[in-house]
Amino acid sequence: QKTNATFKLGIEFTNWLTLDHNYWHPFGHVGNHIDGTPFYQHWLKHHLNDVPFQFGDFSPAVHLARQNLFFIQNTQKKTPLNDAAFALHFDATLVAEYLKQYCLKLGVK
Repeated sequence: QKTNATFKLGIEFTNWLTLDHNYWHPFGHVGNHIDGTPFYQHWLKHHLNDVPFQFGDFSPAVHLARQNLFFIQNTQKKTPLNDAAFALHFDATLVAEYLKQYCLKLGVK
């Protein structure tokens, strides 16, 4: 709480290639192998042939993030969402201040 930390499921790059182009970099695994070939290779082949789907369209993490939702994986039950990963996003200045105060309370000089 003291660092304004929040979970994040990926990073959205706004105005990435052009002013109206957005790109999601999801955390975690996207897609399964198809006929022994990684999903990404199938997507790339179709993308190069002007299929209108972005890679993030196939990511559970991106779909959750777009809806401002979050999911903690249940390792006891296999679901498509189990391949999603997450990170913590926080204010680095607040983290430094938190660690400083924590250490000072322990007597660190």
